[in-house]
Amino acid sequence: MTSDEEEIAKVGKTEYLKNKMTKMTSYALVIKLSDRLDNVRDLNEGSEEFKEKYTKETIEILDHLES
Repeated sequence: MTSDEEEIAKVGKTEYLKNKMTKMTSYALVIKLSDRLDNVRDLNEGSEEFKEKYTKETIEILDHLES
């Protein structure tokens, strides 16, 4: 699931992911969210700044998908 770097530069990574995930099939979304969950489990290994940014981004994406 390749990202479009030009689009990310235009709208920002979080908005890009929200839009991309909204358009995914249910199967692709399950895979993407599973990967995201696995990444969240590994946050103990990163810096505090990265943890906060990734957590905020994940919550925003989940809130968007839930609405």
